[in-house]
Amino acid sequence: MASNLDVKMSAEEYYNLGVKLVLDENYTEGIQALSAAIEKNERFEKALLNRGIAYQKIRNFRNSSRDFDKVLLLNNSSDLALFYRGLNHYYLGRELLAKEDWFKAVFINDKNGDAHRYLGQYHYLKKDYTLALTHYQKAMTSGVQSAELYNDLGSTYRSLERNQMAISHYIESIRIDSNQAYVYNNLASAYKKEESYKRALEVLNNGINRISRNAFLHNNRGSVYFELKKYEEALADFDKSIDLDPNYFHAYNNRGACFMKLGKYQEALKDFDKAIEQKESYGSAYLNRGIVRELFYDLEGACKDWTAAKTLGVLKAKKYIEDLCTE
Repeated sequence: MASNLDVKMSAEEYYNLGVKLVLDENYTEGIQALSAAIEKNERFEKALLNRGIAYQKIRNFRNSSRDFDKVLLLNNSSDLALFYRGLNHYYLGRELLAKEDWFKAVFINDKNGDAHRYLGQYHYLKKDYTLALTHYQKAMTSGVQSAELYNDLGSTYRSLERNQMAISHYIESIRIDSNQAYVYNNLASAYKKEESYKRALEVLNNGINRISRNAFLHNNRGSVYFELKKYEEALADFDKSIDLDPNYFHAYNNRGACFMKLGKYQEALKDFDKAIEQKESYGSAYLNRGIVRELFYDLEGACKDWTAAKTLGVLKAKKYIEDLCTE
């Protein structure tokens, strides 16, 4: 494996070369150099760790985990090996094993910010927002200052109904990296929650100026125009969103709602059909299609749609069923 390398080099020299190659994203040659270092010193912990990371980068998770296991046999207090082995479990969908390794990593070293951040994500997805916040804050105090972490903190604060803290963290995320469309969307959603639609519109305008061809940004700006009763502007954004992503079911549903406001009920019905075609479990589209069907005197079809919407968790559907549908 190391046949193309200078055999006179020491293990440390091979290691330094391997690390440089990996940092340059030349993973194949980096693995060769690190393997040469390990051939000269099979207990070379740093070389094993970095070769494991390189294997992880090329998604060779089996060899990657083997290297992290070897590191842990040499040093069972290596929080880095535990963190990266946890990442392998995470990439392979083994979330409980990932959580176990990250927890061990922060138990050994409470300053392992990356492990804290992934534990924050794990608990956020489990809707344990208080524990997620604790881990995200520890990640930050450990030195992680990425745009992604500020966004994650913003979303956690928003879930905890601390909207002003959410807004300040989204703003900081954009300051660090202004090219992430989802953060503009998150910040705009936080402003919309406060019914501050003009600020939301300003955020989305900035996002679209920065990232012009993004279906999500246009859809969200359209929804703000909709709340401001600027239906023609909303329609233009929903059109653009669908043009950029013809499979984006939210945009079809939103455009359908816009057509309803403009009295274009046939067009609305087509869009709700399309939204449901794209996502059969889209409860809001069933609710809206039911409203249009009732306007066309198709009460049977409307009641079927409202029943589907109710089954899918849309609470508004219950009122329509109670008022207009016979049991």
